[in-house]
Amino acid sequence: MPTKKNKKLKPLVKIIFGVVIFFVLVILVGIVTYNFCLQPVDKNDKNNISFVVNEGDVSSTIISNLKKSDLIKSEVATKIYIKLHNFNLMAGTYTFNKSYSTKEIISDINTGKTNNETISYATGDYCYKSSTKEIYLLLSEANISSENAN
Repeated sequence: MPTKKNKKLKPLVKIIFGVVIFFVLVILVGIVTYNFCLQPVDKNDKNNISFVVNEGDVSSTIISNLKKSDLIKSEVATKIYIKLHNFNLMAGTYTFNKSYSTKEIISDINTGKTNNETISYATGDYCYKSSTKEIYLLLSEANISSENAN
C-alpha cells in the first residue's frame, strides 16, 4: 500500500528526471553544433584566399578577420576551440581556401605555416640581413631560381 511519502516523491523524481534529460539534450545539441561550426565553410570551394595576421594581432581580431574573409563558420566556436587547445597564433601571410576546416586554419596559424619562404645564409661566424637584390645575386650565382625550384 503506497504511503503519503511515496506519493510526494514520485512527482519530484519525475521533475528531477525531466531536468536531467533536458540538460543532457542541451549538452548533446551544443556538442553537435560546436563540431558543425568547425567544419569547412564550403568543402568544394578550392579558390585560394590570402590571409594576413599582423604582428601584435590578438586572437579576437584574427578570428573576426577570418569570419569577414568567410573562412570560418562561427567566431564563438573558433574562440572556444582556441581556448580549449591553448593555441598561440603567429603573424604571417597565409593561404587558405573555404574547404579548410577551422581546425586546419587555426593549426596553420598556430605553427606559423605561412606561404612565405625564409632564406638564411651564413658568412663566416655570423648571419646578416641583405637586400633583396643581394639575395637575388647570391641565388643567381648558386644557380638557384624559381625555374629550377622543386
